[in-house]
Amino acid sequence: PRNSPLAPGRISRQGAAMSNQAAIRAGAQAIGAAPARQLFRDICKNLGRVLTIYDLNITTAEARSAIAQRFRNNGHIKDPRIVDVLVAKGYLHLEETLLQHKQKNHLWQLLDNEEGKNFPGAPDDALEKRAQAHIDALLS
Repeated sequence: PRNSPLAPGRISRQGAAMSNQAAIRAGAQAIGAAPARQLFRDICKNLGRVLTIYDLNITTAEARSAIAQRFRNNGHIKDPRIVDVLVAKGYLHLEETLLQHKQKNHLWQLLDNEEGKNFPGAPDDALEKRAQAHIDALLS
């Protein structure tokens, strides 16, 4: 059929998403590669696309360092069963993000750095300022 999304030379939006999901699953089952390292590589490959889709106002390098910090925080876990669960959860988050099942604030929570300081433009900055102004007005 000429109008089929599977016709040669035509790639539908759904077809592109399906091929991307297949690539992610193939990366998750890569033989010979450490699963967590492969997950990090898959996330980094899709990082530019995610930042564009969700219109996040940070650089790719900042996002990559925030994600690397999350991986380092779990670096002490050595039990292979727990590592497998965390890797599966990571691939689930990546797939949901690419399919746009998340909202912008969900990604800000994932990219929030560990020192408690948000990236510029994160929704929490404005909220904290308004809350502090409200508290100051109540106390005066």
